[in-house]
This record gives sequence, structure tokens and C-alpha cells, in this order.
Amino acid sequence: MSEAGNRPVSAARPAAFQSIPQPPYVARSGDEFRKDTDFVVDNLTGVETLEYSLDSGAEGGITEPAYLRQVEAFAEWFRKQPEVSHVQAFPTS
Repeated sequence: MSEAGNRPVSAARPAAFQSIPQPPYVARSGDEFRKDTDFVVDNLTGVETLEYSLDSGAEGGITEPAYLRQVEAFAEWFRKQPEVSHVQAFPTS
């Protein structure tokens, strides 16, 4: 993301993936942190994200209109996926 040719896009971890086995939590079920985390997972978008760094293929290429349109098209495609609850991408203008 710090490279001039990359632009980040992230998407919230969909609820459908909640069934994937996770490593054991450090917090016990009665802990305040665990209660808060469980609430976020059950009622909001979750606490995990998927992030993509999209290479423009050229130094400074992230400012090119064609590249920005491709990033927006990718974000729009992601938004249409039924398992995705939120997509954040930089605007094209």
C-alpha cells in the first residue's frame, strides 16, 4: 500500500465465512472484550477484513483515470457479491 503503484481495497468478512474454524480465542466467554467482540460479529460486519492491493503496473499509475475506473469496477463487483457486507474503496473523483 505504500508503493506508488498500488491502491488498497478492503471488504468486510462476510457472515457466510463465520463457520470456517478459527483459532481459539484468548478471551474467555465471560470477559467484557469477548462479549463486545461477539456482539460485533453477530450484529455488525464482523472484526475481520479482506484487503487487496491493486497494482497499477506503473510508477504513479494510481492517478490514471483508466486505472481508477478499474478499481471502481472491482469494488462494484465486490459489492454485488451476496456474501459481502461492506466494501471500502477510494473514490474515483
